[in-house]
Amino acid sequence: MSDRGRRRRALVPSAGALLVVLLAGCGSDGGSAGPAEQATDPSPSSSTSPSGSGLPECDAVWVAGQDLPRGYAGCVQDGRVEEPERRRCEFGQTIVEHAGRFYAVPGNVVNETESLASSPEYRRALRSCQG
Repeated sequence: MSDRGRRRRALVPSAGALLVVLLAGCGSDGGSAGPAEQATDPSPSSSTSPSGSGLPECDAVWVAGQDLPRGYAGCVQDGRVEEPERRRCEFGQTIVEHAGRFYAVPGNVVNETESLASSPEYRRALRSCQG
């Protein structure tokens, strides 16, 4: 393998680590949760939708400062299943968006902005993700 190939492989994990740090450092415009709030996960019985889909209510999942579950498969909003809106990253991660104002990498903190379309933090995270 050439030196160039080795260097390129070495950059891929670094880019992933950069995105995680970048997203973890992004603040929310709607306030932030304290450490005690971040450590608590909503219980399945209180956040699971009665619709029978087995998916949680969106309001229980998309909370600024809490972690988006690693296996996030969508949520229920107003009785309707909301499929994940995903943006693929160059290095295998995914940024998931919701309601035009939330974003997160599954397993990492949920960030909230007034609007993804006008958020400089979101644009930086997307540029970091997509190269």
